[in-house]
Amino acid sequence: MGDTINTTQSLFSMVEGDGPRPRGSGLSKEAKDRAVKHVWDLYNSGVPLFSLAQLKDVDDQISSHPESVTITGINGAPYVYETITPANKDDGKPSHVYAEFNSIQRLTNSGEPYVLPHMVYSPISILATTFRSKAVGDVEDVRAIFTKHWKAWESSETCRLLEATLASATLPKSITKIVCFALGPLARLDWEPRRSHTQHAAALTLARILKSRTGHDVQCYSQEPLYTDACRQILNDNGIIVLDGVKGFIELDSSTLVFTVRAGVPVKQITADVAKPAVMIWATVSSPEQESTVWTEEPYGTEGATTWVSPYVSDPDSPRVRNMIEREYTHHPFPKDSKHFGDLGIYVRNQ
Repeated sequence: MGDTINTTQSLFSMVEGDGPRPRGSGLSKEAKDRAVKHVWDLYNSGVPLFSLAQLKDVDDQISSHPESVTITGINGAPYVYETITPANKDDGKPSHVYAEFNSIQRLTNSGEPYVLPHMVYSPISILATTFRSKAVGDVEDVRAIFTKHWKAWESSETCRLLEATLASATLPKSITKIVCFALGPLARLDWEPRRSHTQHAAALTLARILKSRTGHDVQCYSQEPLYTDACRQILNDNGIIVLDGVKGFIELDSSTLVFTVRAGVPVKQITADVAKPAVMIWATVSSPEQESTVWTEEPYGTEGATTWVSPYVSDPDSPRVRNMIEREYTHHPFPKDSKHFGDLGIYVRNQ
């Protein structure tokens, strides 16, 4: 068991600006290279990055509103993340604490020269912020927009082709639920999120199709950290249960259909470690040769500041994901619709 590492992080600039860097001694290049090799050795020996027990523990810790959350790294060492931000200390308000998931690429291919041990070994990071999703717009206005896009989706050629594709596939009758990840909020401050509306409508279509195929109701869940109160109300009214934190991943099992569209979370890698779902609909799995591995340093903010941009920003594949797909699933193409879905594949578990 290694030494306990203490870190403090804040939510990314997409919502409130960068927080302070984690404190501690950075690894030398040689130490970083040794740590990366160690992670790959553990990974290749079968040690999971993620597990249901780990996810449930993280959920329990966050739910208890602690001052810190402890994550066990792939190396077995505990990494402690403080959850009290400087803003909390100033105004006394509780922070919003959530989990960020690190893919195998993020752990082993960081382009940053400043790397702490937890950045190599900890598959889950804990972030704390005072940010809260705002109740954007009038609920009825958002509902009307959603209804408009839902009707457009149901009458679209993409929807017709999806129904035809699923009609020709041998789907497990054991499917009882759909779990969606990172489909985006229905209400946004800056634009009408057409893609998000259409993707949620597609999830409801999947539930309808599965019910007709299996003969029983199929519950639809969705995990998205940026849902507003309006989003929650509209989704609940239409039969989609919103799951907070990591609860969507805890729901994964052999009776699940997973639906995600290039999430900014390694949904594929978490799924490959914790479950063998009945069906996955997600970005088409690529070969290792198609995978970008180059980090880039780009200007950020003012006064000459820069930030390192990862090539693994949207649900990257991994050796385990490819192995799972090749051995246990049959691939069916998702109808082409770059405007709303991009390049998706339908992966059905072999019977």
